[in-house]
Amino acid sequence: MSNRGTVLRHDPSLQPEWAGMEDNAQVENPERFVQQLSEEDVALSLKERGYALIQLSETVMETYDNFSRSLDAFFNQSLEEKSKFATKMMGPSNQQFTPNQYHGYSRLEGLKEQFMIRGCGKGSQLMFPGSYRYKEENSPHFGREGLTLFEQLDQVCRETLHAVCKDNSLPNKNADALVDILPHNQTTAGKVPSKSQIDCKQIAEGVLVCGSSYFHPGFVSSSLLDVFHYSNTFNVHDDSHVKFKNNHSSHTDSGILTIVPCADVPGLEVFDQKLKEWIPIEEILHKVSSIKGPREFRKYGVIFWGDSVMYLKKGGEPSLHRVARSDLARHSIVYKMRTEPLGTAPRYQEDYEIAQIQNESLTRAGVFFYQRDKLFLSTLATLGLALFGASFV
Repeated sequence: MSNRGTVLRHDPSLQPEWAGMEDNAQVENPERFVQQLSEEDVALSLKERGYALIQLSETVMETYDNFSRSLDAFFNQSLEEKSKFATKMMGPSNQQFTPNQYHGYSRLEGLKEQFMIRGCGKGSQLMFPGSYRYKEENSPHFGREGLTLFEQLDQVCRETLHAVCKDNSLPNKNADALVDILPHNQTTAGKVPSKSQIDCKQIAEGVLVCGSSYFHPGFVSSSLLDVFHYSNTFNVHDDSHVKFKNNHSSHTDSGILTIVPCADVPGLEVFDQKLKEWIPIEEILHKVSSIKGPREFRKYGVIFWGDSVMYLKKGGEPSLHRVARSDLARHSIVYKMRTEPLGTAPRYQEDYEIAQIQNESLTRAGVFFYQRDKLFLSTLATLGLALFGASFV
């Protein structure tokens, strides 16, 4: 019997019974496994495993540490204070919080809080928290540290894309055509931007608008820095401990590349396409850290393919990953490099608004004709993908 006309309500807090139930691999020698992953060529690991282990620079680790402290301060604020930043929602008008947004604060009752950061140029109207008094000291500046980390991880992803192109004897422009256009002085991948200027202006108590010279004026990025706070305070007297078998069940990301600096509380698990087994990668890094020294795990990041790797056709397959449930509250900082909606097909409701903002910004910056050429070429490439199995590369 057809159920046409029936409205089926989906509760995003519910996970199917099978979610995350597959066992992890038993890694007998964690130290040797981490060494093996560290020594593998990143492009080769991505192609064979779907993920790679990279070592973060001292500069990135310092920014990560500062931003983590600002997160502690922010998520310990009142709900009223945090709700000031729940302003870019795409859900129903009667829904107070929704992860369907493109910048700002949201929460999923009983599971997690989230702050989604978009990179943005000067003149943007995106709002950020500043500094808070927390644990008898002023926290690092949320907006400045968050945008700085965004830019640093963006550069790591661009360097990785170029490495994949080199491994496949392809020009870098084939990857560059998929991601956000940056001003000419910021396009050298692999070099952490040290001269980008981040301006913040207070517009209300505790609320600032921020923008960076890393982007064209008024630009809003396709990519995002997602910050998650999992409270992990499940009540054994209700069904929350059953609903949330994992903090996040197995899935692939929608962007082209995701990079996750190892969190202070382990949770990330990846499916190794070479071994055909689930690897509790952050748990393994923490085990090695207990041998080599505290916080050794902080120097590592896990990078893996998202669904948009299809535009490359070479380099690997999207990586399944999940987030294990912990008995402790944990933060996770995730950079998701997404393809630009002007150059590839929009995937989310917010992409249409972002595409309009980007087009206006690039037109003002005098790169309109270059952008029009990219649109033309990407349209041809999309037709090639559909009709002839062709691709950008």
